[in-house]
Amino acid sequence: MRPFASATPGAAPPASFVIVLCVFVFLFAPRQGRAQVAADQADDGAYPAGTWPDGSNGGTGFDVWTLIVGASPAALFKASSTTNGDGDTGGDGDIDTSGEAWVLSAQGPSGFAAAIRPFAGPLQVNETFSLQMDNGLVESGAGQFVGFQLQNDAGELLFDFSFSGGNTFYAIVDGSGTFFTTIPFTDEGLEVALTLTGASTYSVTLTPLDGALSPQVIAGSLPTPAGGTAMTRVLLLNDRSGPGPAHDVFFNRLQITSPILPVELVSFEARRDGEAVVLTWATASETNNAGFEVEHRGADEAANEPDWETLGFVEGAGTASGRHNYDFRVEKLPPGAHRFRLRQLDFDGSFAFSPEVEVTVEVATAYVLSAAYPNPFNPRATFTLAVREAQPVQVVVFDMLGRRMALLHDGMMAANRVHTFALDGAGWASGTYLYRVTGATFSVIRTVVLVR
Repeated sequence: MRPFASATPGAAPPASFVIVLCVFVFLFAPRQGRAQVAADQADDGAYPAGTWPDGSNGGTGFDVWTLIVGASPAALFKASSTTNGDGDTGGDGDIDTSGEAWVLSAQGPSGFAAAIRPFAGPLQVNETFSLQMDNGLVESGAGQFVGFQLQNDAGELLFDFSFSGGNTFYAIVDGSGTFFTTIPFTDEGLEVALTLTGASTYSVTLTPLDGALSPQVIAGSLPTPAGGTAMTRVLLLNDRSGPGPAHDVFFNRLQITSPILPVELVSFEARRDGEAVVLTWATASETNNAGFEVEHRGADEAANEPDWETLGFVEGAGTASGRHNYDFRVEKLPPGAHRFRLRQLDFDGSFAFSPEVEVTVEVATAYVLSAAYPNPFNPRATFTLAVREAQPVQVVVFDMLGRRMALLHDGMMAANRVHTFALDGAGWASGTYLYRVTGATFSVIRTVVLVR
């Protein structure tokens, strides 16, 4: 058995903080090759030549198609993707399999065609959904576009990829809003492969199939609709792309893949060790495992801010069988909720993320009030406050004559969170000032000096 590997950045946290921990046990699958979870393509026997029946269900790992046709002329069927007005420059049949792909045609001014394909189960962290798309021309107009969406069970958008009339580049809609990619229209089609990197984060690779451009890799976050962030289906769309086959959009090769298991993580937990937090995890076996980066973020950070902080690296066992144990100490956590995850790295540079464990740091005393910094100050300083119990709190600044200079807070304050306050003395005279903090369970006064 390999000895415990550990790393300890920083110093011990203040004794006024108590750490409350959560424990999870799960299997972790890093990326080194991928196993097929679901797959379907247009030449499957479930789709007779030239047809795409509503309720059909080819391949494995998906549920049945639901096809939707809006105002005529609009239709869903099968044909060669080389007929959609962009030709076949490479002479390889674009995205066809056995000469055909799925077609969404919406040629009239009100034409609309859509196809919904549920997954057998929600897309899991480290799993990848991919498809190939080849669109022709799209008329310039009010909201005319082709593309696809990944949705939750309620049909709410989690990820959108589209090409709109009048634009040059493909666009994405996610938790951060709408933005253009660097991939322009391509006459050979492209592959879109989205990997869930966390419960609400993703990485998508856009690969033009004509080879003229390098793939673009984008990391982002999912929106948080009422129906949740579990990806459970794909929606293919053509909204009034225009008249004739030259404006049709084609899709093929739907696939969900999962990482092969070169490293099997059997436990990952967080526990208190004196005044430190210790993360511990164990593997049942490892293959080409370079090691683990330990990542941290505040649990209260917005879902559309996907950046994690890397705290350190713990070396892996390489290729080994049998149980291996690891630990990592984390010091100086402020009050509030904190999330941790592992980024497992293979020697070839591939990686994958574990699920997250969450740690809550609670205030042990009635309050923790920092000294103002800098002190003396000119013209601005800050201080922080954390309270053990949620309560109404008033924060007021006075001069030495008792005159109120500023009201910084007057209302409810959440427990076990760091609240930061700013002193702005731009219009004040040099001298000593008092900031008084009054809660339901405490009252305290501190001084700060303004020097011009």
